[in-house]
Amino acid sequence: MDITKTERKLTKRQTALVDYLVANGGTVKDAAHAVGYADGESGRVSASKALGQSHVQAYMMEKMR
Repeated sequence: MDITKTERKLTKRQTALVDYLVANGGTVKDAAHAVGYADGESGRVSASKALGQSHVQAYMMEKMR
């Protein structure tokens, strides 16, 4: 198996983050808090990093169709 072709799976929290943003819009900070990331700036940063990952972006694009 070629390691470059393996597909990364979303965590439950990443899935919830994307689902929340697609359904409700709003800020990353609000979405992060709503789905269980840490409160405040650290949660926003963690959620922003998650949203920057290609497999999370692919899921978001799929949900927005």
